[in-house]
Amino acid sequence: GGKLEFPIGAVLIKSFEIDGQMLETRFMYRHDDGKWAGYTYGWNDEGTDATLLGPALESRTVGTVYWDFPSRENCLACHQEAAGRVLGLEVPQLNGLFVYPGDLRANQLRTLEHLGLLDKTLGNLAELPSFVSPDDKKATPAARARAYLHSNCSHCHRPGGVTEVSIDLRYQTKLSDMRICNVAPSKGNYSYEDGKIITPGAPEFEFSIMLFRMSKLAQNVRMPSIGSSVVDELGVEAVSDWVKSLDSCN
Repeated sequence: GGKLEFPIGAVLIKSFEIDGQMLETRFMYRHDDGKWAGYTYGWNDEGTDATLLGPALESRTVGTVYWDFPSRENCLACHQEAAGRVLGLEVPQLNGLFVYPGDLRANQLRTLEHLGLLDKTLGNLAELPSFVSPDDKKATPAARARAYLHSNCSHCHRPGGVTEVSIDLRYQTKLSDMRICNVAPSKGNYSYEDGKIITPGAPEFEFSIMLFRMSKLAQNVRMPSIGSSVVDELGVEAVSDWVKSLDSCN
């Protein structure tokens, strides 16, 4: 299995802090009609209270960090319907150890089962899909990169996703069906005449435009296009190692 099904009234919560200071809390709420909506709360400087922000994008500087608080449309731009609206709470991403308060370590799925939050028994977790971390050097380059691309990119880049391109970055999709290998980018090659989305064995920017766009912050180049203002070096390294390891598109 992959996606978990959430009941009407489900609330998913994610909080952000900088240097121990609470900054933002985001809610995803499933309304009575079954539709999901996103809401953002901004915390005061004392970290004692948070206020529901308006529907539009807001920005502020916290210390030395410039922070964007997403609009409600921004939320659904990534939490797309084709991906089921809920992104991180899926079996492969939860099927692994997590360090809980008190230095308690347990499998996240097993913990949800123990708390009575699942309506089905899980059985043998080893038989369920599980993603590795992008920095897990014990895993294969393909496992690291494909898990990263699925978790960070496939909510838009999949069949039915609201994008201008037709690539499919879901984990289970065969490389030959992803429409990225030795395929010219439909959004342009950024002056790299021989550039493909990825070229087997060649992670350099002039041959693998995906890595170029992951490594840049300029508007109309950067991927992801919203929700990120720094380069994810671990992700770039994982995808680069994978492209370098490829010798064909099969």
